[in-house]
Amino acid sequence: MHVSATRVLLLIFILKREKDLELAAKIGKSLLERNHELQQTNELLEERLNSANDQVTQLKHDLQQKVNLLQMVTDEEYDRSFAQWQEHSSHIDSLYGSLASELEASISPHSGRKQFAVGTGSADNLHVLSSTAAAISQTVLESKDSSILPVPRDRQSLTSLPVVNWVC
Repeated sequence: MHVSATRVLLLIFILKREKDLELAAKIGKSLLERNHELQQTNELLEERLNSANDQVTQLKHDLQQKVNLLQMVTDEEYDRSFAQWQEHSSHIDSLYGSLASELEASISPHSGRKQFAVGTGSADNLHVLSSTAAAISQTVLESKDSSILPVPRDRQSLTSLPVVNWVC
């Protein structure tokens, strides 16, 4: 019986090995399936990441285009405002020059500049001066950008415009 007991033990050992092999095969198959699922999930996530990166790149590009467009519009507006300022400044300088010319013409050659400076000029001189100063004030007030040159609105301040001090 000794041979038979050994055979039984050997048979039990072989059956146990088969079960172990079947279990290992099932575990291996399960691991392969899980690995396949994880690879598919990984590929899907990589596609989503690439898509999100593409969207971010596109949004950055769109944003840069908008920033560039805004910069161009801002530069054009600045250039236009500066050109308007120069035009108004030139016109105001011209009006100040006219005021100075009219002021010089209104002063009689015998009385001199000093007499006008102290206020003993004729009523006509004051009328011409007031009219010219009012024209300058109106031009400045009508300009689109009133911050170019602040002009006082009362009559007394109009007679103290810089051109009066320059001529006197």
